[in-house]
Amino acid sequence: MTIMTSKRPDVAKGLPEMQLPAALTAADGWEKSLGADKAQPGSTVWEMAKNQRAIAEAFENFNKLRATRDPKVTPAAHLENIAKQAKALEANVHRRYDTMRTRIRDHKAELDKQIRDRIMVPRAGVDPAEIRAVLRNLPESERYKAIQQAADEGDTDTLHAAFTGNSITSGIPKDKLAGLRNYAEKKLAGDLHARKEQLDKVESLNVNILERTMELMPTAAGDLGVQNEFKKQAAEHDRARLAFNNSLNK
Repeated sequence: MTIMTSKRPDVAKGLPEMQLPAALTAADGWEKSLGADKAQPGSTVWEMAKNQRAIAEAFENFNKLRATRDPKVTPAAHLENIAKQAKALEANVHRRYDTMRTRIRDHKAELDKQIRDRIMVPRAGVDPAEIRAVLRNLPESERYKAIQQAADEGDTDTLHAAFTGNSITSGIPKDKLAGLRNYAEKKLAGDLHARKEQLDKVESLNVNILERTMELMPTAAGDLGVQNEFKKQAAEHDRARLAFNNSLNK
C-alpha cells in the first residue's frame, strides 16, 4: 500500500532568486529615460539616476545573499539573517525615497516660482479685476481663446488676471484652468516647463521604487511555505526537547 504524503518545502538550500521589477534592476534605459545621461552631476535628475543604480545594485546583491547559504549555518539561521538584511534594505530604500521626495518638492516649487515670474507679471496700474470681468462676460469658447491668445502674444496682464483669480470672478472652471496654464507655460516658459515634466518622471520613478520594494518585502525572507515550515520544525523541536527533559526526570 502506498502512503501519500504532502511534499515539504526544501529548506536546506538557499532561497530562490526573487524576480525583480524593472524599477529595481540596473537597466541602462533609466538614465536615458530620465534624461540623466545629459544632466549635470549633482542635479535632481542625476541624483535620482544615481539612487536607482545604487538600489538596483543592492537588490542584485541581496538576491545573491538569499541564494548562497554558508554550509556551517543552519537554514533557520540563514532565514533569520536574510530577514534582518531585508529590513536593512527596506530602511535604505525608505531613506533614499524621503531624501528624493524632499528634493523634488523643493525643486518643483523653485520652478513654479520662476514660471510665475515669467508668465504672470502684471504691469503697474493694471487692474486684474477688470480683466477678469471682461473674461467672465465673454462667451465660453471666446474666453478660452482670449487666454490662449494672451499666451501667444505674451500678454502677462491677462494671464495674471486669469490664473490668480477664482473661478467665480473669471468664469474659468478649475478643470479648464490647468490646461490653459499648461498652454501658457509651454508658450512663454517652455524650457522651465520641460524641466518640470522631467521632474514628474523623476517623481514617478521614486514612488515606483518604493512601491515595488514594499511589494517584495513580505516574501524577501522566503515565501509563506518556507516560513511556515520553519515554524513547524521549531514547534516539533520544542515538543521533542520537552519530552526528552521529562524522560530524564522520571
